[in-house]
Amino acid sequence: MSEYDRIIIGEQYQKIAEINQKLNQQVIRDRLTGLFNRSYLETSLREQFQSVQEKHGNIACMMIDIDSINYFLSKCSPVYFFYDTM
Repeated sequence: MSEYDRIIIGEQYQKIAEINQKLNQQVIRDRLTGLFNRSYLETSLREQFQSVQEKHGNIACMMIDIDSINYFLSKCSPVYFFYDTM
């Protein structure tokens, strides 16, 4: 394999990695709000609860259902409701 081939393959690998990163963000975020979606929430909560259980620790979870999310977002900047404090 020539040096030129290595450069081309490296550039293609970088482009593929960037596209994969964008796709991963699109899969876990809501298009309208930019907030994490339900699938991400369920996966993350499961992982967090499992981690805390393995460490015999404590965890608290609060979920808020906001009616009229569009009104809320128009009055406030987007808020990210999930924080990883571990």
